[in-house]
Order: sequence, then structure tokens, then C-alpha cells
Amino acid sequence: MIIHNIKEFCDYWGVDEEHLERSVYKGTSCGAWIHWDDKHIHIGSIVEGSDAEFDREFKFPFDSALIDRWFDELEVLVDNAWREANCTPYRIILDGENMGVYYGEDETDALNLMAREAGYEVWKDACENTSAPANKVEVIEVTEEE
Repeated sequence: MIIHNIKEFCDYWGVDEEHLERSVYKGTSCGAWIHWDDKHIHIGSIVEGSDAEFDREFKFPFDSALIDRWFDELEVLVDNAWREANCTPYRIILDGENMGVYYGEDETDALNLMAREAGYEVWKDACENTSAPANKVEVIEVTEEE
């Protein structure tokens, strides 16, 4: 759907203009904000516990699919930035291959994040639903010296 103005965006979002800001904030896990004028919409979010902030501008007219993709991307960006600012970093090594650093409340949370990035809901699903499950899993808390 092509959005030509704020009224059409409000119709697409399912609220009136008076309630749009609160609806966007409450309707997103990341607590997104929205600002607009006659020429564009600006949508973003800040990350609690860090200096990170993400935002994007959409000039009228634009396809509603662009907004939908941005909200999905924004949720991931904010979640990752929040984790980096507030969680413990863990290096994950599967069968000797360094998979990278993942942030989590604990080792399982970090493994679950890695699994979600690979398209699985949780780490257990990734192990059960793959043709080559990892035989050796190492999860190492990253220290400041690394």
C-alpha cells in the first residue's frame, strides 16, 4: 500500500493522529517514537542503558512495506544494542569454529540468540533440527583482557 500522507499512515496503523505517538510506542517492543510533518515520517528508538539510537526517515509517498520492514529491523537493532550494553558477552565455539560473541543474561541466553540469528526459536531446536549438530559446544565468558 502506498502511503501519501499522515492520515493514510494513521489509517494503515489503525489509529487517529491524536493517538499515533502512543500507539507506536506501545505497539513496539523497543518503545519506538514517531515524528511527522507534511513531507515525511521519522521513526526511531533509543536504547536504555546505552548511547545507542536508531532512526529512519520516510518521505511521502512510500510503500507501507518499507515501514513494516523498518519496525522489524528496529526491534532487532535495539535488542542487540541493549544486550551489548547490559548483558555478559560470551564467545561461542562450535566444533572448533568461532561463531562470534553473543550477549546474554547467561550462557543459554547467548546460545539462544545465536540460534535465533540462524532462524531457530531456541538453541535446543537448532540442535534437534539440523543435519550436522555440533559435537562440541564451548561457551566462554569474554573478559576485558580479550
